[in-house]
Amino acid sequence: MKIGLFANLFWGALVLWKGAEHTEVDECRENPTICGSNTTCSNTAGSFTCQCKEGFIPSSGPEWKLGVTFCKRSALTCGGNLSNLTGTFGSPERAERNLPVNCSWAITAPTGKVIILNFTSFRLNGWSGRICRYYYVKIFNGDSTSSSAEHTYCGRAVPAPFVSSANFLVVRFFADPTFVKNWSQYLSIAVFSATYWAADKPQQGCGGNLTNPTGALISPDINQDGKYEPNTTCLWTITVPPNAVINLTFISFQLDGISGLPCIFDYVQINDSRSELGTFCGWMVPRPVVSSGNVLTLHFSADGVLSHRGFLAIYEAVPMTT
Repeated sequence: MKIGLFANLFWGALVLWKGAEHTEVDECRENPTICGSNTTCSNTAGSFTCQCKEGFIPSSGPEWKLGVTFCKRSALTCGGNLSNLTGTFGSPERAERNLPVNCSWAITAPTGKVIILNFTSFRLNGWSGRICRYYYVKIFNGDSTSSSAEHTYCGRAVPAPFVSSANFLVVRFFADPTFVKNWSQYLSIAVFSATYWAADKPQQGCGGNLTNPTGALISPDINQDGKYEPNTTCLWTITVPPNAVINLTFISFQLDGISGLPCIFDYVQINDSRSELGTFCGWMVPRPVVSSGNVLTLHFSADGVLSHRGFLAIYEAVPMTT
C-alpha cells in the first residue's frame, strides 16, 4: 500500500496517510510557537486554528505569511456623548494594564448654559507643565476635537476646574504604553476621573447679586494667572424665590491658611438671614451648605501675602421643607 505525505504549508497542517488510514499530528503540541505570540493554538482534524488572547486583535500587516497569526494589543473602549445636567466619567478600569487608549467624551449642555468640569483624580505618565506626548487628557473648548482652543494635561497634579465658553466641551484621553514596554510595569500609569455640571456661567468679577435658580461663583482672577487676586474683598448675595432654600456646593477650594484652624489670612464666610453658616480656608473642600431661608451671602477676603487657585462653587434653589 502506497504511503504518501501531504503538507499544507499555508495553514500549517501536516497529515500522513496510508491508504484509507491516516495519522493525525497535533501541530500545537509539536510546535508551541506555530501561532505566533499572544495567541492560543487549537488542534483540529487535519489542521489547527489560532486565536488572539483576550486584549489582543489580529494584525492586518504582512505578518500573516504562511498562515501564522500575529496579534496586537486592542485599544480599550471608552468615551461617548454626555448630555445629562451632571455626570461623571474617567479612564477605563484596565487603563493601567499597558493597553492603548484613545477615546473622547462630547459633553453638551442646554443652550445658554456652560459646562463646569472638575477632575477628582488624576495620575498620568508625564510631568505637569511639560510636553505631554504619550499620556494626556485634552480639553477642547468647542463641539469637536477640531476646535482650536485646547488645553493639555499630564503628570500627577490635578488640573484646575475648567469652565467652557459655550454649551459644548470635548475631553480626549490618550495613552500609548508602548514607549515604556521595556520598562517596569508600574511606569504605565493612566488613571483619571472627572465630574461635570451644566450651569449658568460663573459671574466674573468681585461679588454681585445672583437671582437665577441655579448658578456658579468663582474667585476673581483678573489677570488670568490661575490664582485669585491679592488684597481683595468680595461679597455675593444669592436670592431665590421665598418658598425655596439655597444649596451651595464647593467644587474646588484652595485658599491660604490651614483647614480646621482659625482663618487669619484668606477666607470664605457664608451667612444667611439668621446666622453664620461657616468660615473656610486652606485646601480642604468645605462641606455643602444649606441656607435656612431664600437669601445667602458669600464673603471672600484675601490679604496681600499668598494667592492660590481659589474657589469654584455652584448653587441651586431647592424647595423648602417644613
